[in-house]
Amino acid sequence: MEKNLIGKEWWKGANTVHISGIEGLKPYSSELSDMENEEIMRGWQTVAVLEVKRDAPFQVGFFSKGAMWILKEPIATLDGKFGMRIGDGDVDFFAIDFIVQEAVQLTLLETVRENDLRYTDLPLY
Repeated sequence: MEKNLIGKEWWKGANTVHISGIEGLKPYSSELSDMENEEIMRGWQTVAVLEVKRDAPFQVGFFSKGAMWILKEPIATLDGKFGMRIGDGDVDFFAIDFIVQEAVQLTLLETVRENDLRYTDLPLY
C-alpha cells in the first residue's frame, strides 16, 4: 500500500498537536454504546482551539490510548478555527487533506473552557 495511514509511522513527519489529558474526567469506553460515549464526551468542558490555514476540505484525526481515529466528514471551521474537546487521556491531533490524504499544518491556538465567550460560534467536535 502506498499510504498506510494506520499507526504513527506515517505521521512522524506530519504536524501533530499534543495535549495532555485532564485527570479525574470520566473516560469513554469501548464497552459503552456510541450514544453513551457521546454523552460522556459532551461533559468534557475543556476545548483545544485549533487552526488550519487552508480553504480545501480536510479531516481531523487523533491518537489516544494506543489507538487512532479519523473523523469521517470534512471539518467545518470559523476563519480556519475549530474546537476539539479534551478528555481524560493524552491526545495527539493531526489534520489531513480530505481528497489526497496528505498532512495539513495544524496549530494549537489555546485551550479554553467550552463556555468561553470569544468562541461562541466556533465549530466544536
